[in-house]
Amino acid sequence: MIVTVPAGKLVLETHLIIETPFDALDASISMGDAGNPLSLMTPAQNNPREAGYYRTRPSVKYPVDTELSLFFTPGTDPQAGAGRFFIIVEG
Repeated sequence: MIVTVPAGKLVLETHLIIETPFDALDASISMGDAGNPLSLMTPAQNNPREAGYYRTRPSVKYPVDTELSLFFTPGTDPQAGAGRFFIIVEG
């Protein structure tokens, strides 16, 4: 779990910074909630095999308090990879 978004608050942006590329060809990252792990960022919206900065603007509003998570699949036999992420929620 990354954070719990309070009911009625809008998720404005997600940010993912890949600092050290992941060397496994099948590595993937998404962000969302337990019911929809792709709701905030899909694997098609980032590339963990390339260092870079990835941002989405999902504008998702949850009707109840909702736990958000980063879903990471390291891939086959990973040896390297590092990054960080954050989510911006309306105040």
